[in-house]
Amino acid sequence: MKTIYILLTKSETILSKIVHFVTADAYTHASIAFDKNLQTLYSSSRKNGRTLFPAGPCAESLHSGYYKRQTQIPCAVYELQVSDETFENAKKEVAQIMENAQKYHFNIIFYYILKVSQSVGL
Repeated sequence: MKTIYILLTKSETILSKIVHFVTADAYTHASIAFDKNLQTLYSSSRKNGRTLFPAGPCAESLHSGYYKRQTQIPCAVYELQVSDETFENAKKEVAQIMENAQKYHFNIIFYYILKVSQSVGL
């Protein structure tokens, strides 16, 4: 058995505030990591760290970028116990997404439509 780590956060960025307004969720951002120290966090986020767009798949660190600039961020870390095979498959999937990051884009309008559709039972 191996462990996959899920980090949930809520920042004070404009996008986080929009997501929170739409969802009312406690956390607005999710990252995945494959080591206990959360050395590399994979998620969909800003690609340059300062502006809202462009956004898409990226590797983040708790020691640089947005996380380094903030002293306190509401968060929760979940440990997910998985088989060795599932762990390796998840790492391969994330690596494939990162290798093709230019093909993926964050779409706030689609996110809003999806959330509204879920709330009305579509």
